[in-house]
Amino acid sequence: MIFAVTALTASGPALRGQEPEKDDPSFGNCVVDVAIFSLHPDKGISTYRSLGAGSASPRGECGFGGERFSVSIKGRLKSQRFLATVEIKPSAGETRIQHKETEYDLSDLRARTLDIARDDDGRVYRVNLVPRMQEIAEPSQFRVKDLRLENWSFPGSPVVLNDQDYIGELSMSSGALAWCDIPGVAKVEFSLLQLKDSQPWGRLRDGVIEITHKNGTSLKITNVKNGVHQQSLAGGPYQVWIRWKEPTQSVEEYRKSIKEQIALIGERAKKGDLSLPPGTLQRLEKLRESNRIMLMSNGLRAVKPDEIVSPE
Repeated sequence: MIFAVTALTASGPALRGQEPEKDDPSFGNCVVDVAIFSLHPDKGISTYRSLGAGSASPRGECGFGGERFSVSIKGRLKSQRFLATVEIKPSAGETRIQHKETEYDLSDLRARTLDIARDDDGRVYRVNLVPRMQEIAEPSQFRVKDLRLENWSFPGSPVVLNDQDYIGELSMSSGALAWCDIPGVAKVEFSLLQLKDSQPWGRLRDGVIEITHKNGTSLKITNVKNGVHQQSLAGGPYQVWIRWKEPTQSVEEYRKSIKEQIALIGERAKKGDLSLPPGTLQRLEKLRESNRIMLMSNGLRAVKPDEIVSPE
């Protein structure tokens, strides 16, 4: 007869009369992993059925309850020995399973197996005990620099030119120096670190970067994240350092290259060499006809030590 089992684990106060020795350095390192399962031993592992799992420490207990029986496992430490008591109780009306309480000395860290019951068809119900020593990690010194808050992340961050023209989206992460190349405008590099040949023309506040060149050209980038946890920095504004360089392409060169690229994409799609989502070609044609300027390229990289004015 197959039954459902629920596993519960606990690590509350010490069991009465089982207080571990206070000077024992191994207290807290001992754990026994417990699994309740059934299978037909002669028919292979395909007959395996898990009925619950848990673990118990010297101050912990795990319990399992089913239709036919319940099992509890209590751990304790005594005279530098790791002990586990397994108690099996038959459910009301169950006559083929006897109440049983067995104590195991698991100090040798060897696995133990206890058979609980056997069905008429040969299915066996078992408890597996696997003791182990778990490592207790020593606390380490918190270091702000480990958060790498200078690193940018752009999880789909819209870029707006001169407060009115949407020119694309940045999708990249993990680098302290970001750049975007805008045809006819500039190749803009920006960082929270003060770089050589950079200007204080940008600021970051609540996940928004605002950059304003001395000629009045502006960029706004929203949904900006920072650090290993990729979160918006609270507070600010924080200084963003800018390198404003000549763009890779002029507006005329960009428009010519876009027309050539769209035509090539269209030809490949007609020949069946390229699969495009529905409506893609139409959107590209509209882009070509609108003469809008879009981001040509963008990227992220690490900052070299010799690029920084005042390393922290």
